[in-house]
Amino acid sequence: MEVEQLNEIANDIVVARLEVKHYEDQLEELLGKITEVVKLKEQISTTKKQKEELTLRLMEAMRGSRLKSWKTEEATFSRAVRKSIIFDPAKKKQIEERIKAGEEIEGWILNKTEYMSIRSNK
Repeated sequence: MEVEQLNEIANDIVVARLEVKHYEDQLEELLGKITEVVKLKEQISTTKKQKEELTLRLMEAMRGSRLKSWKTEEATFSRAVRKSIIFDPAKKKQIEERIKAGEEIEGWILNKTEYMSIRSNK
C-alpha cells in the first residue's frame, strides 16, 4: 500500500471518529431535553443502587443467621457461592496435562464470589 493510501485511510478514520462524537453529543443534548427520560434514568439509577444495598444487607443478615435461603410470599432468596480458578495463562497447557495425569497443581488461586439468587414465587 502506498503512503497516500495509508494517509487517506487514516484521515477517513479521524473524520469518522469526529462524526461519531458529534452524533453522540447531539443524542445526549436531545435526551437532556426530554425531562421524562432524564427523570426515568435517574429513577433507574437510584433504584438499582437501593436494590444492591438491600441485597447486601439481606446477605449479611442471612450469613449472620447461617441461613442459606429465605422465602417470602413474593420470592425465594438463596445465598450461593460461585467458585473459579485463576492461574497463569502461560502455564495453561502444562496445567491441563498435569490435571489429566491426576497430579496436584500448585500456583493457582481459588476465587469465591458470593451472590444472591432470587426466584419469583408468582
